[in-house]
Amino acid sequence: MKKEELFEKSSLNFRNMADSLIASRDEGALSEDARQILEDLLSEPQMESVLKYLTLKRYAAGDVLWEEGDGDVSLALILSGRVSLMKETEIAGKQVVVGVFTPVTLVGEIEFVDGRPRSMTARSLTDAEVVLLPRKNFSALVSDAPKVGERVTRGLLQLLATRLRTSYERIAAIF
Repeated sequence: MKKEELFEKSSLNFRNMADSLIASRDEGALSEDARQILEDLLSEPQMESVLKYLTLKRYAAGDVLWEEGDGDVSLALILSGRVSLMKETEIAGKQVVVGVFTPVTLVGEIEFVDGRPRSMTARSLTDAEVVLLPRKNFSALVSDAPKVGERVTRGLLQLLATRLRTSYERIAAIF
């Protein structure tokens, strides 16, 4: 999914506004790479109505973002670093890597859509910055910024369709 498909381009004032909104409540100022990604995703008018629903998190290499079975149902946008998703197998303690994801990738979409516990474990392979949108905040975001809500919904549908199609192709390749 291309980042332009989710949000409009932003103005130059974004840097100061994003830093002040995020630094005051989350885990410090954004890195330059993370700021650039958010600047590319959000226009200035959308920023204030959208950023208040997001949380910036930083993870060190090896940190777990969430464990399989956790009740957290946030959608995560990777801003920097690499994150792997792993699924438990029938062998106790054995996990299979489902995918490795890089910046401007959404993960956690399954739980965000269905509201059920985490179906996989997410682990940071490198230092990473991630923006989380809790499912409980999505309705309020849609009320405040309907165009953004519509784009996020379309983006999620496209993402789910693409990942499902890829899964079908992988299954077919096995046989």
